[in-house]
Amino acid sequence: MTDTNPMRLPLGDPSFFEDLSNRSGVVITRELISSAPLSVRKELVQIATALKNRDSAELQSICHALKGACYSMQAHRLAYFVREMELVSSDIGKSEILYETVLSVGEETISWWRYILLHADYLKSPDE
Repeated sequence: MTDTNPMRLPLGDPSFFEDLSNRSGVVITRELISSAPLSVRKELVQIATALKNRDSAELQSICHALKGACYSMQAHRLAYFVREMELVSSDIGKSEILYETVLSVGEETISWWRYILLHADYLKSPDE
């Protein structure tokens, strides 16, 4: 039986970052991962603003952009929930309910990226 609970999706794929580090270098990979938390937090604030303003068109646009960013950063679970919010963006009430999950998964994803930055051996410079 396949587990279909989206909360059991992986937060992301650490092998992607190891491969990226091997191809593009440690510095570029660290910079990419380091920039992700602030970017995601900004998008989450923009989602909250769109919800507060009850602007479904803006909400849909923000979710679409964040979904793409999540996929490019291998944030599978967050991408799933942002996609779900994008799909219901015309219903602000449903989107408001889903926002709590998006926010929670966003924070988990940010913690996951920070963990990778601190603990992934492939991201350590030879001096460390």
